[in-house]
Amino acid sequence: MDGHAANILNRDVDRATSATGSNLAINGVCAGSYLAADGTHLYWFANQARRLQRDGVDLSTKTTWQLCAPILPVPEREDLTSGGNAIDCSCATGSCEETCPYGETWVPDEGIAKFFLLTQFVAGQTESVAKSTSAYQE
Repeated sequence: MDGHAANILNRDVDRATSATGSNLAINGVCAGSYLAADGTHLYWFANQARRLQRDGVDLSTKTTWQLCAPILPVPEREDLTSGGNAIDCSCATGSCEETCPYGETWVPDEGIAKFFLLTQFVAGQTESVAKSTSAYQE
């Protein structure tokens, strides 16, 4: 990225697994990008999850999120904020998506200028449920 020419940005999705005793640890990262309203920053938002499974059933997950802003044209990430669940979330139904929250950002159509919103959602079995929304201001 050089700040002068268009480039295709791939959505960062990464998944790694490892054995931890009789459990399987699945570490995943899913990131998206948002342009600043003035065009000088590219914000990266990432959900990072560490899920434990046994015999294909989810036991627990810990999801954190991170927002970074590299300054164009130099793609060096600057951590702006991060957070997430302070403790592991038990996957009571055997599927973490049904009971545990993840973060989703909302930015104005013109891009991030002075604020963005982060909402924690639980996907649920039949419908999504918003748990909380935080506003982040410059």
